[in-house]
Amino acid sequence: MRLLPSLNWIAFALLLAGCGSESPPSISAAPPTLDGRARLLQMAPASVPAIDALGVDALLVYADVAAFSNANPALTGTIAQAVDGVEGTVRDFGAARLAALLASLSPDNGQSLCSSVAGNLDSATPSGADRCRDSLAVVGLSPQNGGRNPEVQARLSPDLNSLAKFHSLRLLWPAGVPPQQRQALKQLRDSLTYPVEGTPLQKALKVADMNRYLNGTFDPRVSGFAAVSSDVASLTTPAQMIEGLRLDYPGGFQNEVQVAILQYHQLSSFTMSTPYSPANGGTRTDDYPFSGTGFTATTQANAIPEWTLPAGGVPLQSGDTLTLLQADGTRVLQATFQGGHWLSPNGTPLTRRQGRTTVEQWTVYQGHRLFVTSQDASYRYVLSDAAVLDLEQVGLGEWRGRIPLDGL
Repeated sequence: MRLLPSLNWIAFALLLAGCGSESPPSISAAPPTLDGRARLLQMAPASVPAIDALGVDALLVYADVAAFSNANPALTGTIAQAVDGVEGTVRDFGAARLAALLASLSPDNGQSLCSSVAGNLDSATPSGADRCRDSLAVVGLSPQNGGRNPEVQARLSPDLNSLAKFHSLRLLWPAGVPPQQRQALKQLRDSLTYPVEGTPLQKALKVADMNRYLNGTFDPRVSGFAAVSSDVASLTTPAQMIEGLRLDYPGGFQNEVQVAILQYHQLSSFTMSTPYSPANGGTRTDDYPFSGTGFTATTQANAIPEWTLPAGGVPLQSGDTLTLLQADGTRVLQATFQGGHWLSPNGTPLTRRQGRTTVEQWTVYQGHRLFVTSQDASYRYVLSDAAVLDLEQVGLGEWRGRIPLDGL
């Protein structure tokens, strides 16, 4: 519990503890009208009864509300916005969740985060309630050892002054976050160490898509979202991998009990980008659980940077592997890419691509810009980063399929 701003608060704490009276009053008794409570009574009266019922924890909430200030709204949001966030949190998630949030942020009074919650609970915010639910759930968790938590901790700025605040803000819709704090989060993400050449990277695949690599339906090229393998080393089961990378996007991995892992390497021939939403200067408008902040929207206190490969993807190299991650966390090597073919662990060739030749160039078909990976006598096999034609989605922002040679 932080120091309270006035002697009235100290007196109230003693009263709740029973000091100075022969018989302690009930802890559920409503506190007297003091600065923070008076502010809420004026601006958000519906939230007061539920906060009063917290007893001692109400002290923390009211002390923080009393400390809300309009000194720097670009960093913290305004008092009015913060109070809207307090009210929305109490209404939608309960007063106890609000008190836990503020306790986790101590000694920060939580104004900026409450303002951000208000912006995310706005009816115009896409998936705002889901974002707020996850943001409030993660803020009090103990930081995990995996991911980039140590590097993030070392790079926190005065405007983003705790891991608790970082983890909560990375889940919220960036356009609803006060601009100075949004900029601080983006600057932190941009400052993270970029993987050097040779660093293992990986992509999670559905088992069915792994099999399409192995039988040659998918050309040996990786595209879409990427992760640095060391950043996800703590995700040891399919369930953890799906949650940590938030592969539960619409049409994603919801029913997968196993996950395939395509491991390849960072090369000097390509540069990965950070997938940002428009509020952060990017172009991606994917639905939540895409965060738009450059970090996955995992609800664990785990900082996992997101990356995207160049449009059209990159070719696989000899030594890249496909591994099956089983439900119990066991990893079983399925194949290694060598000399343009997938080979089983005993060296047997698995890929059959009779009649297909590598192309690897862009084309326009029916007004859509597509990347052609290969072709045969009748079709070109293509990649797209948009849902066009009858291509099949195989990842977030990633579609594959084929188009006829006629009409090109």
